[in-house]
Amino acid sequence: MHVPKCGGTTIDQIFLKLSNVLGSFNFSRFSYNQEKNNRKFFIESLKNDLPSYISGHLDFNFTKNLKNVFKCTIIRDPLDRTLSHYRFALFKLNKKPAEYSLANYIKDEIDNYRENLVTRHFAGMLEIKNKLLENDKEKALKNIKIFDQIEIFENWDYFVAELLSKHGLPSILYSRFQDHSYDFVFNPTQSEIDLIRQHYRYDFEIYNAVLEFLPKKEKNFKKNYYEKICIVSPYLKSQNRLYEPNELKKYLKIKN
Repeated sequence: MHVPKCGGTTIDQIFLKLSNVLGSFNFSRFSYNQEKNNRKFFIESLKNDLPSYISGHLDFNFTKNLKNVFKCTIIRDPLDRTLSHYRFALFKLNKKPAEYSLANYIKDEIDNYRENLVTRHFAGMLEIKNKLLENDKEKALKNIKIFDQIEIFENWDYFVAELLSKHGLPSILYSRFQDHSYDFVFNPTQSEIDLIRQHYRYDFEIYNAVLEFLPKKEKNFKKNYYEKICIVSPYLKSQNRLYEPNELKKYLKIKN
């Protein structure tokens, strides 16, 4: 379940590359489609001969019609996630903070039923144009527990390493995707921070609940690494294959 601005694009690119390199699983990225005024998750293109990695900005229950599913997600502190999403919106709109304030951004998010996105994901309200209520938040809190693996953004590297190891996949050398260099600086004032806390209070409650739900990290967590490594980067041109460690050092001109 890909929550925006939580590092999900990089995770998708990792699994897309591994799918192309290994050929042992399918890569499928989905979105909701509208048919006869009903929102429906389409799975017709899933192949049955191999396992599938499925991702998308989808609700918690997007795999309800599938069997043998390992469900995972990663979320981020609501303050950091909202500010990151705002900066990305400015970038996409080619505007500066003075032209499109955080207050106006939040108002637009509320008007478009996109505030408290984390809560909407977990409550199954992502595509429902209704104001969130207290019982929606309670539903979201219950749905946290149906995930097999859930982490916070600060533990992104651990999350990915554990996910790859758990499924016997190769080590990776990666660069982050959607890592933009903005031509503006935005540092929120205290009143703007208070505005986020006011309008995204459900997301803060969900985030705090996830912190309590997180499993304790194993001190001596042994990753089931392959000897070979896969390169996943928008900055390095690499073939669809795995690299030997010594070969990789030569490729990157790394000295011992």
